[in-house]
Amino acid sequence: MQKIDKSEIWQFTNEEEKLVATRKPLDTSFDSKKIASITDTGIQTILLNYLETKGGDSTLLFTPEGECEMNQNISKYNNGKEHMPILKVRLYTENLEILLDRLVQ
Repeated sequence: MQKIDKSEIWQFTNEEEKLVATRKPLDTSFDSKKIASITDTGIQTILLNYLETKGGDSTLLFTPEGECEMNQNISKYNNGKEHMPILKVRLYTENLEILLDRLVQ
């Protein structure tokens, strides 16, 4: 028997396309393409600015040390405005079946 961790899922209904969002922690897989699938455009802006400022290498930036540095200086990456620390983000997933397959694996 396989244990499945608790996961939050939101469903967005659209006549043309069904979308689902799920919360994920930041990790080294967050490149500009994956950042674009984040539901919150404000968080997208912060992460893209951070990525651009640091040369675009997400494998170094979204490590625990990189996240800590980003969150300590978050207003710098948010055009001078304060923001809560970013620990997890909501990502769009186009298909609920894909999401469920990932949870089961």
